[in-house]
Amino acid sequence: MNSHVNAADTLKRDLYVDNVLSSFAHEMATLTYFREVFDLMTTAGFNLPS
Repeated sequence: MNSHVNAADTLKRDLYVDNVLSSFAHEMATLTYFREVFDLMTTAGFNLPS
């Protein structure tokens, strides 16, 4: 659950209209963020393309 809190904080900071303007220093951090945000948004009922 803590990872979803971190993902939600980053998403809240970096979401602009329908774009996410996040960047990460490492590819693995990007993939982890994507998975966490995808899971979080799916739980909230958003249908996101993968």
